[in-house]
Amino acid sequence: MKNKMLKCTLALAMAGTLALNFATARTLATVNGTVIDDKIFEMIKKQNPRFNYDALSPQEQGKILDQLIDTVLISNEAKKEKLDETPEYKQAVSQLLVQLWIASVAKKVPAVTEAEAKKFYNDNKSKFEEQKATARHILVSTEAEAKSIIDQLNKQPKTKVEDKFKELANQLSIDPSSKQYQNGGSLGEFNLNSMVPAFADAVKDMKPKTYTKTPVRTQFGYHVIYLDSIKKPEVVSFDEAKNEIMHNLREVKVQQIVQDKVKKFRDSAKITY
Repeated sequence: MKNKMLKCTLALAMAGTLALNFATARTLATVNGTVIDDKIFEMIKKQNPRFNYDALSPQEQGKILDQLIDTVLISNEAKKEKLDETPEYKQAVSQLLVQLWIASVAKKVPAVTEAEAKKFYNDNKSKFEEQKATARHILVSTEAEAKSIIDQLNKQPKTKVEDKFKELANQLSIDPSSKQYQNGGSLGEFNLNSMVPAFADAVKDMKPKTYTKTPVRTQFGYHVIYLDSIKKPEVVSFDEAKNEIMHNLREVKVQQIVQDKVKKFRDSAKITY
């Protein structure tokens, strides 16, 4: 998997280097007149800051260089076949330019301060409350199906409810995991914040070893939930959440600036339909 990812990264970096015509640096190889230099690794380092070509063994360097040479050979062959004149190529280049433009905008956006992050944390304390639970569910398409399942559970002695729930989950649930693994509808342990609100709210109102007496509707369908256990809520400290908050707030800033710029572009553009 790592090798495939590296090949993909190298191919993208090589394409970007050829397309953008970076200034040459230390030449690594020349392929039919096309120079491959170490400037290409600047793009790779942006995606993987730990990458260091010079620190690799001669064998590893050789493998990477072979991949780069193959990329050049394939790219040249693609040009011979005029694939660089196809709509697909133009679309790919257009998408690359959009990504590069957004990246250039992002570079100019100042980092979020710790004070900004702290304010967001204090203003949104509920978002940093974690509560973990272990549960099962049966997902069906209609409310009638969910009510029928609840009726069947209602007829079971308390000591038999969980086993019956597992049986019905394996038989009736349309959750792909339940169908594939026949796991009795198990969701394992999860954070309530990671679940859709209707599901999370239903679980919060339940007691362990009970099931929902009415169907729980979400965008996925109708759920019948069996709660195994639930822990007390815990608040994630600011220090634990700080880096993620700062990253996310900066992303929001970048998105807002990009949207504002695009709106200005549209306002001044002549667009016809």
